[in-house]
Amino acid sequence: MSSPSIALYHLEKLRELGVVDKDSGGDYFLKQQVQVGTLKAFLKVGHLILPRYLFYAIFLTTATVVYSVEAVLQTGTVEPAGIVLGAAGAGISWYECLRMWKERVL
Repeated sequence: MSSPSIALYHLEKLRELGVVDKDSGGDYFLKQQVQVGTLKAFLKVGHLILPRYLFYAIFLTTATVVYSVEAVLQTGTVEPAGIVLGAAGAGISWYECLRMWKERVL
């Protein structure tokens, strides 16, 4: 690191994420070990840390529902392939999202 203030900044960011903690003497220590590659699967939104799959799951669920409603309103029928593909993508995304939350990576 180029300066102590940059090191302190990064230590404080890790403390905010819950990876490290600070004792009464001002020393930092590792609370839990986290694999760095695992952090790429998450996004920080404000104070929340959310799995990336959450956004895919919400998008695919919304797209499938909107497609179904529009198809019924316009033609009165729905293409089964559209529903199956949309539901499969949404289901896989929701499964991965919940699996990441349950593993408590962070």
